[in-house]
Amino acid sequence: MELPISTYFRQTTFHCFSLQSPQSSFGLSLLNMVDRLVRQRYLVKLKNWYNGARLAISVLLITSDDLIIYFQVNSEANARRISNVEHCFGSSGQPLAIPGRVLVGEGVLVKICRKKPKTRQFFLFNDILVYGNIVISKRKFNKQHIIPLDGVRLDNLEDEGELRNGWLIKTPTKSFAVYAATSSEKREWMIHIERCVVDLLAKSGKTAATVHAAVWIPDSEAPMCMHCEKVQFNVFQRRHHCRKCGLVVCGSCSNKRFLLPHQSNKPLRVCLTCFQKLTDANKLSLMTGSDVVDSPGYDHENAESSGEEDSSDEDENKQTFPIHETPEPTFYDSTTNSVHPSPVSVGGHF
Repeated sequence: MELPISTYFRQTTFHCFSLQSPQSSFGLSLLNMVDRLVRQRYLVKLKNWYNGARLAISVLLITSDDLIIYFQVNSEANARRISNVEHCFGSSGQPLAIPGRVLVGEGVLVKICRKKPKTRQFFLFNDILVYGNIVISKRKFNKQHIIPLDGVRLDNLEDEGELRNGWLIKTPTKSFAVYAATSSEKREWMIHIERCVVDLLAKSGKTAATVHAAVWIPDSEAPMCMHCEKVQFNVFQRRHHCRKCGLVVCGSCSNKRFLLPHQSNKPLRVCLTCFQKLTDANKLSLMTGSDVVDSPGYDHENAESSGEEDSSDEDENKQTFPIHETPEPTFYDSTTNSVHPSPVSVGGHF
């Protein structure tokens, strides 16, 4: 009977070594070679098993994540929630149901508007933030605003008087402050928004926006021009907002316009200080050969006031809630992703 090659090697080596024949050195070398082969074969098997296990675990994790996302996006509950939001806005709103969109949460926040704080209904999706005026609580909204999350940045606000639990929502076109009823609600909102922004940027491959619109100073905080500090605002001296710095200024101190591409394709009203800074920055850019981001416009005596531009954000039914009595928000954690809320701070310490 023919022996297996490994058995034959072992027997031949043992025979040569035990008889102390002249070939004993050959037998010892052969034994070492066989021993090396066996160890190498074992190591190769162990390495293959390890790599296979890693691959299997990776595939399992990826597959599980994909399945979770698939069922989230295509769940009946998610579709029903989005349909209900569309119904509440009615014909005044845009369609919100698109493939891959998930409603992450909803609730009422107090938004600092030009004239005074006002309650707004907010809806957080995995790619956009939607808010509107409350006509009938939980039943009817209007004046829909849609903010793409890939340009959003959050900044924490310290508590000041009755304005507590607030943060800034900054975008390239518009930035504003909002306030939640409690610190825990603020924390939930900020964590969920930040998580959606991070996930969206990671999936799209985009980079976070670096240029954001200024937050407008409320009219109530500026009884006089914040530029010249001389003109008192009244029926004849109207308030205007600089689109670059957000200060409340008089007409004479804001009779210049400058093109701010991230906000509009038309030149916007800016104060004299910002106009000079932007003009100098453009001249320097032209001299150094770098890109020119903003461009000067022309003087416009009939430039619109902040009140005219912000009129779309005014209430129709005047239904409001005290800042600490807004309804609690609802977050659908099963429709965000498999990661649970983290106790880390977002956009600052709070």
